[in-house]
Amino acid sequence: MPMLLAVGVRRFVPPAILSRFYPKIGQFNILLLMLFPLGLMAGFRTTFDHNPWQALLLLVLSSVLALVFYFTAYIMYRRFGYENAIVAALVCGGRNVLLSYTITVPFMGAVFLPLLGAFQLPMFCLPLLGKYMAKRHTTQPIDLKSGF
Repeated sequence: MPMLLAVGVRRFVPPAILSRFYPKIGQFNILLLMLFPLGLMAGFRTTFDHNPWQALLLLVLSSVLALVFYFTAYIMYRRFGYENAIVAALVCGGRNVLLSYTITVPFMGAVFLPLLGAFQLPMFCLPLLGKYMAKRHTTQPIDLKSGF
C-alpha cells in the first residue's frame, strides 16, 4: 500500500508542490527509520527474558545471516568496483532485507519475530564492517613490480 501511495502522489501532485513539502516531511523520515527497529526488538527481549540461551542462538544465527547476505552481495557486485561492492553489500545485508522480512512475519511462525529483533545488532554493525573494508582498501600499498 505505501508503494502505491508513493506512485500516486508522484503521478498526480505537481513537482513544484512536492519540492516545497518534501523537506518538511523528510525530517520525520529519518526519525521514523530510527524508531522502527525498537518495535522489532520487543520479541527478542521477551525471548531473552524467558530463555537466554535461545536468544543467544538467535543472535548468532542472525549474525551469520547478516554476514552471508553481506559477503554474497559483495562478491556478486565486486566486478563493478570495490566501493560499489561495499555499498551494494550494505544495502543487501541491511535494512532493505529487514523491511522485506517484516512483510513475511505472519507466515513464518513464532520464532521469526525474535529473530528479526536479534538481527538488529548485526545489521546495524554492517556499516562498521564496510568502513573497515573501505579503509583497509585505501591504505593498502600498491605493489608495483618494475622490470628495471
